[in-house]
Amino acid sequence: MNFFNNIYSYLKNNPALIIIIIFALALSGYLVRLQLRLGVAYWDIFLYLNNALMYAGLGEGSITQLPPLLSFLTSLFFRLGYVKASPLYLISGLIFASGIIGLYLLLKLRFSTTESLAGAITFSSFTVVLSWAATGSLDVPAVCLAIWLTYILIYGFKKDQRALILVFPMAFLTFFTRYTSGLMILPLGFYFLTVILEGQLKKDHLLKLGLGFLIGLIILAPVMGFFYSKLGTPVPFLNLLEGSVANDPAQGDPAYLPGKSYYINHFPQYISSYPVNDSYSTMLYPSLAQTNLVAYLILIIAGAGLLIYALRYIRCFKNFKTRGKRKKVLFLIAGIIISLLFIFTLQGNSYLPAAVAMLALIFLIYYSTKKQAGKNSSLDMMMLIWFLTYFISHSFLIIKVDRYFITTTPALAYLLILGFNQIQDKLSQLSKKKISAGLLAMALALLLLFSSIQPYAYNVPRHIYGDLETAGNLMEEYDPDYQDKVIYSDYWPAMSWHLKMNVKRGWPKNFEDNAQFSRMLLENNTTYFINYYSDPPLNLTGFVEVQRVANIIIFERMEGF
Repeated sequence: MNFFNNIYSYLKNNPALIIIIIFALALSGYLVRLQLRLGVAYWDIFLYLNNALMYAGLGEGSITQLPPLLSFLTSLFFRLGYVKASPLYLISGLIFASGIIGLYLLLKLRFSTTESLAGAITFSSFTVVLSWAATGSLDVPAVCLAIWLTYILIYGFKKDQRALILVFPMAFLTFFTRYTSGLMILPLGFYFLTVILEGQLKKDHLLKLGLGFLIGLIILAPVMGFFYSKLGTPVPFLNLLEGSVANDPAQGDPAYLPGKSYYINHFPQYISSYPVNDSYSTMLYPSLAQTNLVAYLILIIAGAGLLIYALRYIRCFKNFKTRGKRKKVLFLIAGIIISLLFIFTLQGNSYLPAAVAMLALIFLIYYSTKKQAGKNSSLDMMMLIWFLTYFISHSFLIIKVDRYFITTTPALAYLLILGFNQIQDKLSQLSKKKISAGLLAMALALLLLFSSIQPYAYNVPRHIYGDLETAGNLMEEYDPDYQDKVIYSDYWPAMSWHLKMNVKRGWPKNFEDNAQFSRMLLENNTTYFINYYSDPPLNLTGFVEVQRVANIIIFERMEGF
């Protein structure tokens, strides 16, 4: 009872927190409601749903080594008999709401209440975040858990060391939501190092982190055991991570984009854009949309503020006092060398050297200016490292899609608020009149929110892949015993989900011609092939068309073949 009384008292004394909770739940509820109307919006979502069937003991799964957390949580609903996609949307929406709240609390460690509210609203209003928040994709849930991981770590060192017990459990949960969350070790490792350098690390901190690590192992053990039983290795994700570091060629992928400027070119569109020709796909993929002018306004104002902030560090370095000029010169030479090394590594094939060089450069700036730059220097630079770590790594990857940019968005929101903060301070100095803290940030955040949310009222269609579900229903009607047959499809994740069985992958483009593809189907004792779309239409030897809906054709094996 005391626990709930304490929560009530805390909320009563923090009305801004109540506001952001209401806002977060309202926005996520709105997006979940739209997603229920829309249905599955992206290929990968079917993979997560199929894996949820596997965790519930109702199927074989699709790609077993995928991050398990969202699928596992969804499987809990399946075990209760509610085998639909909607629990995945609901879970995604709730985690999104928690991420908005978590970012507000994280920003409160640095900024005013109004600025923190503005930052949380800004993050939730980025077009690239809104369009994926409740889809069931892993990107937004992973970044929201990363927000909480960051907040818990900093809060544990700044406010209450008991929070440090939760650091490793939250780190493992974040990692098993999306494996690239492992890169958070760079910004969080930097912050931990600053705690050591500032003499704030205590024995109790280490004890609580150690206890949390043991608790984290309790979470980790069953996951690794599951992977070992299914795949013969407890760490299948290592291959995925090694592939991202090596950046192996994948010319056959439609997202094959080897150039490194993709995310720079589309940066404004990820902040705010509007659909072209009322097309939902240009909402889901902002790089195809038109940039909203509010994005340029935000970037110009925040950019000017961040420039003012950067100039302060130059002044701090000029005032950097050492025991002699020689040490200051050595720092300057080291900075130039690391900067040149960073530029050189940007031309390479792997992001890892560039990320390490970036980290070394920012650490050098921090170390040489920490006494002059103020108490928030370590937090500011940690968020800069967060942003650059993911921006650099995804720019290096030859497979690029818009949703990968989501990994940068909490840090981007933080940096934008920092820029607004600096502009506001400068305006106060010039006018010699104190401007209300966060007024500029809130005005721009609300402008961004209204401009980003407006397209959702008119441009969200009904069930993008509704024909696939219809095809599944036709299959059930045509052959009630279909689950005892061998079925292939070129859209196998979707058909596996709709038919609740292991539909095998059959991709005609992987074969020289229709005859070779037909032989493969016949040799594997295939009864049905469900063709989602082929141009030109398939002409399969030994198969006849038995059902059709829109562009989807169900082929059945003919007798005698």
